[in-house]
Order: sequence, then C-alpha cells, then structure tokens
Amino acid sequence: MIYKVLHSFCFLFCIGFSISLVGQDYLINHPYINNYKKSTYGGGTENWDIAASEDGQVYIANNEGLLVFSAGRWSLFRLPGHTVVRSVELDTITGRVYVGGQDEFGYFLRISTGELKYFSLRDKLSSDQKSLEDIWEIQVMKGQVYFRSVNKIFVFNGTSIRPCTDTPYTVNYFEIIRGTIYFCDPYKGLFTLEKDKTHFIPGSEIFIGERISDIIAPQEDKLLFITEKKGIFTYTNQQFAPFSKNSSLNKAILNSAIVINKDLLAIGSVLKGIFFVNGNGEILFVINKSLGLQNNGVIKLGLDANQNLWAATNNGIDKILIQSPFRIIFPDGDLQGGVYDVLIHDQKLYVGTNNGLFYTDWKDNSRDFIIGEFKPVKNSSGQVWGLDIIDGQLMMGHNEGAFLIDKDEAVKLSGPITGTWKFVGLKEKNLMLAGTYEGFHLYKKINNKWQFSHKFSGFNESARVIAKDKDFNIWVSHPYRKVYKIAFAEDFSAIKQVLEFGKEEGLPSDPGNYVAFLNDEIYVNSDKGIFRYDQEKKIFEEDKELNKITGKDDHINRFFIGTQGDLWYKSNSEFGVLMSEKMPFTPSMPKLAIPFLSDKLLGGFEKIYAPAGQYVFVCSDRGLIAIDKTKLLTKSKITLGFDRIISSNQSGQIVKQNSVLTSDPKIVMPSYQNNWEFYFQTNMLDDTDPVTVSYTLQKSGNTWAEGTEQNKVDFRNLAPGDYVLSAYAVDGNRNTSEEIKYAFTIQPAWYKSTLAYMIYLLGFVLLMYYLLKSKDKKHRVEKVKLISEIEESEAKVETLINDKLQSEIDYKNKELALSTMHIVQKNETLSKLREELDAVLHQVKDTEVRDQIRKVVGILSDDQRLEDDWESFAFHFDQVHTHFLRRLQESYSQLSPKDLKLCAYLRMNLATKEIAPLLNISVRGVEISRYRLRKKMNIDPDINLSDFMMKF
Repeated sequence: MIYKVLHSFCFLFCIGFSISLVGQDYLINHPYINNYKKSTYGGGTENWDIAASEDGQVYIANNEGLLVFSAGRWSLFRLPGHTVVRSVELDTITGRVYVGGQDEFGYFLRISTGELKYFSLRDKLSSDQKSLEDIWEIQVMKGQVYFRSVNKIFVFNGTSIRPCTDTPYTVNYFEIIRGTIYFCDPYKGLFTLEKDKTHFIPGSEIFIGERISDIIAPQEDKLLFITEKKGIFTYTNQQFAPFSKNSSLNKAILNSAIVINKDLLAIGSVLKGIFFVNGNGEILFVINKSLGLQNNGVIKLGLDANQNLWAATNNGIDKILIQSPFRIIFPDGDLQGGVYDVLIHDQKLYVGTNNGLFYTDWKDNSRDFIIGEFKPVKNSSGQVWGLDIIDGQLMMGHNEGAFLIDKDEAVKLSGPITGTWKFVGLKEKNLMLAGTYEGFHLYKKINNKWQFSHKFSGFNESARVIAKDKDFNIWVSHPYRKVYKIAFAEDFSAIKQVLEFGKEEGLPSDPGNYVAFLNDEIYVNSDKGIFRYDQEKKIFEEDKELNKITGKDDHINRFFIGTQGDLWYKSNSEFGVLMSEKMPFTPSMPKLAIPFLSDKLLGGFEKIYAPAGQYVFVCSDRGLIAIDKTKLLTKSKITLGFDRIISSNQSGQIVKQNSVLTSDPKIVMPSYQNNWEFYFQTNMLDDTDPVTVSYTLQKSGNTWAEGTEQNKVDFRNLAPGDYVLSAYAVDGNRNTSEEIKYAFTIQPAWYKSTLAYMIYLLGFVLLMYYLLKSKDKKHRVEKVKLISEIEESEAKVETLINDKLQSEIDYKNKELALSTMHIVQKNETLSKLREELDAVLHQVKDTEVRDQIRKVVGILSDDQRLEDDWESFAFHFDQVHTHFLRRLQESYSQLSPKDLKLCAYLRMNLATKEIAPLLNISVRGVEISRYRLRKKMNIDPDINLSDFMMKF
C-alpha cells in the first residue's frame, strides 16, 4: 500500500493538547487577525488596557467607558460623568471588574438583573485625597486591590481604602509580579513595596528619567523590564542587563509586553506594530498594519482564555488568532491575489498566484519554525496555473506557456506559445506531457534539457483537469463539456483513441465533472457526488460509500489525496478531511469537518496540497491558507454558559434579566412575560473555529434544533407551562461541551389559573342557581300575573255578563213596565166598561138582555183581579230589583200602595207622561204625587227622585 497513516487519533489526542500548551507556534507570523473598528464596538477611538476572564469575556478600557466583549458582541458601560477609562483588572474571586478613570475609580459587578452595575470607591477617600487625576494601573493580590495614580498608590481591602505609603512618590508604573509589588519613580528608580514599606532595588538607577511601560516574567528566574525608549532589560540574579541587541527593538517606543510562552514574547510599540521576540531577544517577525493591524500604535496587549492575542490601539481593537490552526499567507505581499497552486521542492515553498510565482525557505518539522519572507521568481509575472515535479525538476504551467523553475528563475521551454495548465510524467522518464489551452504537447529531455517535441492532433480541448490511470491513459475533464479518456501510442508519438463520457455513460451530466485518481481507479467528482469508473462495464457508477462521508444529504464534489493517506474533501456545504490507515475509504473512518474553510476555496480551481509533515495548504481566492494539522486535531475543552437571559413582556419591554449559569427552580413569570431571549457565551474565542450551539426547549417534546453559530436564541409568545432549555456547544473538531439547562415557569393568565377556574365553577353554580331561582320566580310572577289576568278577564267577563244582565234587566223592566201598563190599562178599560154596563143594566128592561148584561158584567166586575195583577207585578218586580218594594216598605212604612206604585214606576225610569195613565191620573196628578212622595220620604229637593229610586 503506497499510502501511509497520517496520525492515529489516539496519538494526536495524547500529544496535541500538550503541544498547544507549550506553544510550538509554527507559521505564527501569518495569523488571522480580526479587526474591531470603533463603529463595531461602539466606543471611543483609543483603548488603554485589557483584562480577560476564563469564561471567555474580554474587558477593555476605552475613552468612553468599559468595553465588554462577550459571546461575539460588544457592550459599553460608562463611568459617572462619562469619564475615560484608563485601566481595568478582573478579580476572579469576587467577580468584580475594577476600573480606573479620570478622578474616578471603582468596580463593576453583575447584579440580579444580569447587567453590570458600577460602584464607585472615590467616595471612600477623604476630601484631601479625591484629586486623583488618572488611575493608570490596577493590580489584585490576596484580596487586596491596588490603584495607581500619578503620585499615589491606594489599597482597597473590600470595605475601606487607604494610601499604601506615607512617603511621597511620583509613580509612573506599578506592577505585581509573582507576589512582589514593583513601582517606579522616574526621579528615584525602582522600588518594591512590602507591608507599606518601600525597598529600593539596587541598580535601578538606570530607570531614572525613564518610564517603565511593562514588566513580564518569561521564566522563573528572569524578569524583563520594558522601558518606553531605552529598550528592554533583564533582571537576573539581582542584576540588570540589556535584553536585546536589535537596534529596531531598542529604538522603538515600547508600550506593552506579554508572554505567549517561554520562547515567544509579544511587545507592542507606538509606531511599529507588534514585535514577536524569542527568549534571546531576537526579533522573529513583526505584525503591523501591512499584515492586518488597524493601527501601528499599540497601547496594550492581552491574552484571552484561548490564548488569542488582543491589541488595544490608538484607533480600534485587534484580535490576533495566534493559537488558531489556520494561517493566512500572502506571498505576493500587499497584492493579496488568488493562489492557484503550491508545492514544496528542494526545501523551498513555491506558491503560484495570479501575480506570479513566489518562494521562501521551508523547514517543515523544524521546532518553532518561522516562515521567511517570500521572494518573486524571476520571469514568472502573470498568471501561474500549476506546479509539478517531473523527474526531480519543478515545472510551472503559466498563462504564457511551459516553464522550468531553476532556483529563483523561471526558464521558458521551447515550443508554441500557448497557455499551459499542467504537466504529467510518463513511464519513460525522458518524456513529459503538458496539458495546454489547446490539447497536449510532448516534451523530451535531451542532454538534460526539456525540448518541445510535438503537439498531439486529434484532441484540441483545454486540458486543465488531468488524471493518469495505471495504464498511462490520460483522463481529461472539461468543466463545460465532457470527460475524455485518451489512449496514446506506446511511444507517445500520437493519440490512438479518444473516448467521451457524459450522461449516457453514467455521469450525472455532461459538464461540471472533475477527474481524479484514487487507489488505482479513476473517479469523477461533481455536484451530484462521486462516481467511479467500472473498467469492465466501461461506464461510471455512483460510489455510495464515499458519498456517505458527509453524513448528510450532501455530496462531495471535489477531493484530494494527501501523501500520508488522508482524503481532503469539499462538498456543497462542507469542507473536511477523512483519515484512514487503509483503503478504500468508508464513512465509519475518522472524519473532521472544518467549517471555516467551506467558502475559502477558489471556485473551479480548488486545490489542496497535503505534503508529508505538519501542514496542509489550501489555495484560496485571497492568499494561501496553511493548516497546522496538530492543532486542528487538538482536543480542547469547550465550556458553554448563559451570558444573559431576558424575559420581556408582549410590548418587548425587559422585565427580568439573569446571568446565572445554573437554573433557579424558583423562576416563575406571569403570563404576559412570555418572550424569552437566551444569550450564550463560550470560552472558544477563535473565530476560525466557529462554535455552534444546539438547543431544545422542552415542554412536550425533546427535539433538538439544528446547530446555530448565533450566540442567541429567542422564543416568542410562549404558552403557560413549565419549560427547560437545554443546550450544548460543538466546535469544528466535533468537541462537545457539557449540556447546560435552565428551567423556568410561565404562569397562566389570572383568568386561566386554578383559582380562576374554581371561581368560574363557583360562579357557574351560582349563576345556574340564580337562573333557576329567577326562572322559578319568573314562573311565579307569570303565574300570578296569569291568575290576575284570568281573574281580571273573569271580572271583565262577569262585568260584561252583569252589564248584559243589567241591560237585559233594564230591557225586561221596560217590557215588564209596558206589559204592566197594558194590563193595567186593559183592566182599567174593563173596569170602566163594567161600570158603563152597570149603568146600562139599570136602564134595560128586557130581562133577557139584562141577564146577558149581568153575565158580561160578571165577567168584567171582578175588582180583585186588578189587585191580583198588581200583586203579581210587585212580586216579579221585587225579584228583578232585589226586593225593592219590600225594602222600601221596611224603610218607609208610611207609603201607600199608590205611593209604592209610583216608586216602582220611577225605579223603572218611566217618564211622568208614561206614569200618568198607569196611575189613571193626569200628568199634574203625577207631579203632585211625586211631591207628596218626596215629603213622605223626606228626600232633599236637590236630589233627583228617579235617581234616588234607581240607587235605592
């Protein structure tokens, strides 16, 4: 097997982390740099001091306040009066962030809302001590906090503050190193401070008139004193000595220094950027504005939890990713053009760009190797397409033709002037095939020089993507046409056969295919995946195993094989590497996705060069990316926590914030606070190794959301209930953090609470009771009303009946009166007739006639009959008129029968003219009878007699 093992994962896991710790930083002079401009962090232009916490937060003293970088976002916190912040220091025990400004100092502390709140300490000073000017340095040691102004040093013990010394000093620098307090008086020299007692350091007279800008301890027995203008001094065995002989370093104005590891120091300068110096004082390289800094005026340097180097400058903030496995190299300097090929040859690194070919010395596997300056290869200006080693010589494909690279010079080969892509060595070492813009050229080595032989006829397509199979057939893929298999004559004098492969031969399409040679077989990469050539069937078939490498509905469209058996691949959405001890590759083999490189390759000209050794090179559209495989595979512990947790109401107003890392079981919110925002923070601050966060909000299910690179997730309009947010972080190396949880409860609205439902139930019962009672009452009222209406109706009916009866009575009275009148009149007539007949009887002589008259008179002479008619009338009259006559006799016993008759006729409402004939008297006689009746009954003259009788 020609492929070797890259590294076993066990080996890398064991040694990788330790290598990172001791700081073997190769290619460190080309790190990625993140620039944070004023418009990004939202503060002032100048930045003065840096402090960092282990949980991944960075604090920077800024002209406008305290800047905090957390979870990828910036926040600004101002001091009273919006004074400038000159210094910042973190107390890891109390969590306080101490700051010093102009006539102001104190600390920030996270309160229950999660926000940083400022607590001033200036008020604890006596009135004669409050004129502080600027607080330039803050140091924390053993629960004591030291603040250094221009002429005073104060110590704060957590409750009270006091001056450190009674002796007046002008202090222009203050530092605590390994438990010893150092301060410098520019007029007296260097001192230590112990129990409020100062001790002069002999030999420090060299610092009189000079400002010490920093003190660092690169080794246990060595201190370095960095001065502003006199260079750097070592302090060993109580002796001061110059640290470096480099004039550039000694003449620079130095502001800050920091130890990256014992053999690598970073020193910030005012005008020349950052010097990287080894333990012997030698400048290894300089990072300045031309290499990515925003400003060469570096005021302060600091390291974060991931050993990234932060630079506070006169104009902005820069983060230098010195521990990242990725380096960006610009061989063409400020041109920063695209890179198309890279190759190591004769201990030199050659890089082909669109601006020519460049090279530098290369010493891979050398400890602490620092890449040197790139130089251009003579005669190589223009577009460089490819680099190949043929028979031990470096060949260059160029826009202007074929070139041989002889050390630092490009020598053009003879032959037609046409652009050349690539070179292929043949089985005869003195033969070389060149793929050009228009087919193939053959070169022969004659007298140790490559000479143009001939151009092959029969194939005139561009031969940029080439692969050679084990039978020395040449496969060419034209990105816009098809894949071609070209068979040459045995002596390569001519093309023997050209076969075309496209969609009909098993490929997903005619264009868009790239050939490659792997494990003695020909493969084609495309956007639809990887296809392998079946020699027997003469067609391409999908390689399902390789297509499963990404583990997604994604396809590998380009892959490259390293010299140690690693397979580097690019899919539609992923870049990664597959490592194996054996072939063929399978999805179960160790795999590493590298999200940072997903969009960095040069589209259509992808090239990954993985030589033996520690580095892999990726050609990109802007520079060359070098990957440190050891750091790439290093297992690092990721921590994930909550930076802020915000609960807001429906209008978006923040009503609660919390920054705790653990769940509080008592967190209960009302229903209207149902909008939640969770901000995450991680200790991973390397932007080239993005961290994704997967999370789930558990209530009824446990579905995990896809990983997001956002440091925030939010949930809107959550329903009432108990919730648990769970989250974990994953970096590009698939290192996973511990899962974090946060539990909270959203109460139901008051109208949906248990008490409310009980009230609803009680109210419902009462309502039903009320409705039933109301209905019953209504029924009773309606019943009473109905009865009343029935009674009223019956009364009306009775009234109507009574009225009708009364009408009938009146009518009967009239009829009775009329009948009585007729009877009385008839009886009176008969009485008169009897009387007349009696008179005639006395005059008639004839007995027979007299007998006949007597017989008639007998019939008519019955006087009692009339009286019987009246008695009958009176009886019936009393029955109709409720015993009127009887009552009248009982009340007025003096009334005569004639008076009773008159009363009866008046009761019947008969007129005087109607009464007269009934009484057989005149109308005048009736009136006299009425008058007499009134007298007998003693009736007032004003009372109508008829009405009286009607009402009696």
